[in-house]
Amino acid sequence: MFCKNCGKELTGTPEICPNCGARPLAGNSFCQGCGAAITPLTEICMKCGIRVAKAEVGGRASWGWLALAIFAGWIGGLIAYFVKRKQDPFRAKVFLWVGIAVTCVAIPLAILAELV
Repeated sequence: MFCKNCGKELTGTPEICPNCGARPLAGNSFCQGCGAAITPLTEICMKCGIRVAKAEVGGRASWGWLALAIFAGWIGGLIAYFVKRKQDPFRAKVFLWVGIAVTCVAIPLAILAELV
């Protein structure tokens, strides 16, 4: 196995590359099977013929944007939408709608709390 970030050969399957400090499958510069240089659009390595694993997308970062939409209301949803709209249009719309929905629920609750 080779690190996709720096191209160095790795022993076993480590979580972090000891050479560059990145996750071995998170890069997009080298083939994980033979270490040949590739482009971010490469799907099959022309040197060894294996399917190149895609870098991990989403994950915890998406939960952060969702949390922003929840805690900051429509403004957080709008920020999350504009940041994520090109990477993941579906999630971007979800973040926006969650922000709007949270705001629509929070305003009546705040008014109700003031009346009671």
